[in-house]
Amino acid sequence: MKFLFSCTNHLTRYLGTDLPHLPTPDGEQAGVRRLVSTPVELKFQCHYSALSHEGRRPAFLFAIEAESRYCMILPLLGPTTQQQLCGQLQALYLQHAGYQLCAAQMLYDADLSGLQQLFDSMQPQAGWVKNTDRSLQGTLTQLEFFLQDALALAGESGLSALQIFNLSLQFNATGASRTVNGRKERFVPTPRFIADVMLRFGPLFLQQRLPNNVVDLAAYKAMRG
Repeated sequence: MKFLFSCTNHLTRYLGTDLPHLPTPDGEQAGVRRLVSTPVELKFQCHYSALSHEGRRPAFLFAIEAESRYCMILPLLGPTTQQQLCGQLQALYLQHAGYQLCAAQMLYDADLSGLQQLFDSMQPQAGWVKNTDRSLQGTLTQLEFFLQDALALAGESGLSALQIFNLSLQFNATGASRTVNGRKERFVPTPRFIADVMLRFGPLFLQQRLPNNVVDLAAYKAMRG
């Protein structure tokens, strides 16, 4: 399993590193390629944002999956290396995947350790590029405003890690207009994210746990129920 983290200029400066661009056809602008996830590679548009709150500047990393437009929010509590950030983003992805599968009743809480083991056995790899998918800029802006409003409502206490996770769930459960393949579409990211996770983990998870080569989580749910 592969991850590609596409970093905006803000995030690149935060990391203090020089990242390569995605391959660019002759005559086209580098650094603004459209991201497309594939069955073997998940692509995320990542952005660093420092928001204003009670005289402080809490920092966050936003990661948007290219196909589902599913958004993850990672609080940045201090200086973070690229390697540390990679591990945190992969762990956050698996946290969202496990939560959403359980919420959709495709897995049970008791299965989450098996999901973690499966993820580890897939030996996830990660690549990093400097790139901004312009079709995702509107979603990044929406997410910044959404989180800024939540911070204002929270007051001096700020937001806990659990509250930020729940806010990301709320944001992803909201229908909004998003640009996909150059067209405006209105959809809710969460169902698309769940479908993608099922395709990536379902067959392998079930082959690991069940006889007769069962290949979908709906069948697993029925057998467990």
